[in-house]
Amino acid sequence: MTLVRPTSPLRVQPRIDPRQAESLDAIAFEANVVDVVYSRLGAALRQQPMSVEAIFADAWAIIDWVHRLDRLVRSY
Repeated sequence: MTLVRPTSPLRVQPRIDPRQAESLDAIAFEANVVDVVYSRLGAALRQQPMSVEAIFADAWAIIDWVHRLDRLVRSY
């Protein structure tokens, strides 16, 4: 299951400007990427032995995607 479902108001907006629709869809996509990476990070932290490289890669990916999401939301 994704954080922002395909039927979410962020994705289903037939009566708005196409550029706004693209922006909302991009926000939904990026939120879903953060959700996937966060879940993967949680799974990596529960593994024994833990892969430190995978943990740092996923933690950094979350930071990177949240930064991108912040820029997109601010520009919207």
